[in-house]
Amino acid sequence: MDELYPSLTRASLDQNYLHANSTTHEFLFGALAELVDNARDADATKINVFTTKNEDVRGGFTLNFLDDGEGMDSNDVANIVQFGRSSKRLSSDNMIGQYGNGLKSGSMRIGNDFMLFSKRGRSCTCLMLSRTFLNRERISNIIVPMPVWDADSRKPIYDTGGKAKYDMEIELIKKYSPFKTEREVIKQFDSIKDRTGTLIVLYNVKLLDSGNPELDVLTDPTDIRMAEIDEEDKSNWPERVSFKAYVSILYLDPRMKVYIQGKKVRTKRLANCLYKPKSYKYSSTRFKKRSEDEVRKAENEFKLAEERWREAESDSKDKEKKVSIKANPKKAELAELRNKQEKSRLLKNEVNQLRDDWTKKKASLKEPKTLDFIFGFNITNRKYYGMFIYNCNRLIRMYERVGPQIDGGVNCSGVIGVVNVPYLVLEPTHNKQNFADNKEYMHMLKAMGDHLQCYWRESKVSEGKGVMSFWENFGYLSSSWSDEPSNDPRYLRARAMHIPKVIQCDGCRKWRVLPFQSSAIGKEPPENWICSMNPDLKRNKCQCAEEKPSIPVGEFKKETKSIEQKRAEKEEKLLKMQKEINKISKLQTVSSSRDAQRKLSDVSFSPPRRQSSRSSRRSQESSESEEEEEEEYRAPSRRRIKNEEYDDDDEPPPPPSRRGDSAIKRKLPPPAPTSNYKTPPRKLSAVISTPNHVSSSTSRQSKEYMPARKKAAIEQDEESEDEDLEDEDDDAPIQTVIGQMVEVDISGKWRAGRIVSAKITKSEPTKWRIKFDQHPQDRFDKWLEEGSDHLRFVNDVKLANGMTLHNDNQEASGTASNEQLPHSSTDSGNIPAGGQLVTEQHENALGKLRTCLRYFLPPQWKMPKEEINNLSLQELVDFPMDDFFDHYEKGLRKLVSNFRTQADQQRSIAANAKKELETARKLLLNVLKKVDSNTPELEGEALMSHAQQFVDDHT
Repeated sequence: MDELYPSLTRASLDQNYLHANSTTHEFLFGALAELVDNARDADATKINVFTTKNEDVRGGFTLNFLDDGEGMDSNDVANIVQFGRSSKRLSSDNMIGQYGNGLKSGSMRIGNDFMLFSKRGRSCTCLMLSRTFLNRERISNIIVPMPVWDADSRKPIYDTGGKAKYDMEIELIKKYSPFKTEREVIKQFDSIKDRTGTLIVLYNVKLLDSGNPELDVLTDPTDIRMAEIDEEDKSNWPERVSFKAYVSILYLDPRMKVYIQGKKVRTKRLANCLYKPKSYKYSSTRFKKRSEDEVRKAENEFKLAEERWREAESDSKDKEKKVSIKANPKKAELAELRNKQEKSRLLKNEVNQLRDDWTKKKASLKEPKTLDFIFGFNITNRKYYGMFIYNCNRLIRMYERVGPQIDGGVNCSGVIGVVNVPYLVLEPTHNKQNFADNKEYMHMLKAMGDHLQCYWRESKVSEGKGVMSFWENFGYLSSSWSDEPSNDPRYLRARAMHIPKVIQCDGCRKWRVLPFQSSAIGKEPPENWICSMNPDLKRNKCQCAEEKPSIPVGEFKKETKSIEQKRAEKEEKLLKMQKEINKISKLQTVSSSRDAQRKLSDVSFSPPRRQSSRSSRRSQESSESEEEEEEEYRAPSRRRIKNEEYDDDDEPPPPPSRRGDSAIKRKLPPPAPTSNYKTPPRKLSAVISTPNHVSSSTSRQSKEYMPARKKAAIEQDEESEDEDLEDEDDDAPIQTVIGQMVEVDISGKWRAGRIVSAKITKSEPTKWRIKFDQHPQDRFDKWLEEGSDHLRFVNDVKLANGMTLHNDNQEASGTASNEQLPHSSTDSGNIPAGGQLVTEQHENALGKLRTCLRYFLPPQWKMPKEEINNLSLQELVDFPMDDFFDHYEKGLRKLVSNFRTQADQQRSIAANAKKELETARKLLLNVLKKVDSNTPELEGEALMSHAQQFVDDHT
């Protein structure tokens, strides 16, 4: 129909789109997998991914993908450069490709150019897509040379362009490809041994900043690896380092044989590699988006077809009317009438078919979608665990942790989950590394987390001797979760006995389960294993049916919590919220740009000193002065609401916003008002206890409700703790090297980090706490003594007293010792002498403020991190903080509102508990009067006291 509008403007595709399209692949192996997917969709039985050394191209090698699939003729090859068009979408739901984009995006992510050689029927077609050619010739559109030859004679087949076009295409291929002669180009078809097949040659691969290729093909001659990957980084999964490991689990039910560098990859059916696997059926009506899209698409197709049919029917009726008027119509007119009637009939059948399809899809909207969750233990290497999510048997997400696995404890760790999601439930993104429907995807992950906890309870691993004892049975003798299992023969045998060896026949490509053999432990079967080598006589022929994996089916049972557990969880959550609010209420306020400059200049980056019992009186006086300042700060807001009334549950009115030329002109919102929580009865204090990790203010409030004996024990512990802090910290010097860059020797390799705190006592040497750049989590921090051989400073550290700590940890200007380091100056408010130290403190202050802006900038503020890093002191002072504080003020008020709601719920729980306790007390009195033979003489108040003591002891 395009010829109907020859004079209208056509949209064109710029060649820069090739690069933009390739950037969707952040994971390089995902780009390689796109080309493997194309071979699988072409019904290939095998594919070989190999490299060829060639110093004439960038990177020094070409990357080749050779398969024996159905191949392509010249028309199919021409469709490759039509972006967004794919015949796979209509052919089968089992096809991985849906957008007709994988070959272009994947190949352009790996290199700048590729050539395609394909055989089918009597034609051999070649296509070159080269960004190098387009850039050097300064061509904006995408031009692709595509010569065609006869499959038998290898003579060129000319199309509309004739020989001149063919000669031009050959010249361009010889100039911008690794093949410099026409004979060498045609010779590439000889590598396709069968009558059909495809060869893809990628060249001019992308390079790293170091100048080396992104793909490492030299370290392991039988593999393709990611270049410059830290092998000691335990967060790197094998599938992110080795393409062989990634391809081995790329498909849930692999049938195609994959060779890398000529060596066969031992592919896996992941569900058969787990210990104690169990399957759960999960049905939900939440997965509607894809179904609704399909219904809308079917409705549009039906309506368009109906319009075409009505137009054809009208045209047919009109022609029939004209012919019926004539007495002797011509044969040509009768033939035209029959053609129009036939066209109308065919279109009507198409409309009926599309209507039925639309009705069927619309009716299936309310039907729940069912998924199969499979869980099992990875006893081969327990540190690699998580969920593997497949889409149409193709891996999309791997090691996705859910439920308790996110917390990092031992519960549910070491468990792998597998699920295959069809297109009708979730749609993958173009790069096939995530899902487009994020909301429904997160719902599925939550469901997997619930089923994972059910599987963990049913496996009963935590019962008996415990989780660690379970893993010790398989050779995990170390307490460190990341350590490898023991290779002792008894542990190798234990792991081999509980995981069946499943292997694919090289001939029929069926999967066989091998019986356990002690002699085969630790040995790999031959590469060309066939069914006749199977020790199982029932399935040692290719004609035998394939044995399906037997996985028990479990029943999902949601864990029910008792009232006490729910109450404890709510109390713990409430105490955490109170602790966060106490922290926020202690933040200092900034009222003007001059105040901000003064605070930046007065800042001292010394570790805070804990208060000892000696200074309790001085701290009490300072706290009273702070309360006076806080009262003065609250005075304006109180005057504003003097004549207004609002309920305790309503939010107080926000403070007025004072905007001016200077940016920082706003105070933080006042602390949350104290809740009107009434003092509970004493007998309830045994039910509601205070954890040890709550803040000091919360502890003081809680001690009012504690029994005298418990209160005395807590006060005694606090006094002993104060004495320890006094002995340890009273004379501890303040370190001035906090924030300095250092390097730490770990297993023979120097790791970069920064000193974040210090620990100095009279009895022990100085210790520094190092936080590493590559692993900022607290659990990776290390404590090292000063002067250790495993610690060195990146730059010389100048102290305030003129001494210098060198990068070899030796003191040059005098002998630096713990006693010589300057003491805290926070009491007097002075900055330690030494311009170098003051400069470093300013830089540290600016760095902390920039970090705050980078991580806490509101989402509506689109400001690059590089621009924030380059802000000067004055620019930071003039930064527009009004909206910044508005955003977090709303969040704080919402937090306070939630806290009040939680407090109301806790009051309701306490009231119910009081009623229950009173009922139990009355019941106990009746029992004591009738049954208790030991207290027959007790009456009245004595009996009440005895019952009260019984309640207090058993609550």
